[in-house]
Amino acid sequence: MIETESFLLPLFHELRKQGVPLGISEYLLALKSIREGIGIEDIDRLERFFKITLG
Repeated sequence: MIETESFLLPLFHELRKQGVPLGISEYLLALKSIREGIGIEDIDRLERFFKITLG
């Protein structure tokens, strides 16, 4: 597991707590996208986003 993936589950939990309707299919799609680099031009930028979102 890359470090970015370790941010994903806490991010999903936080978004769900805030009322965002996310399920397992969205989590798996996000995980697949990260692993395949789909839509991610800058992995460092994504990690910063996760850190800011999770506070």
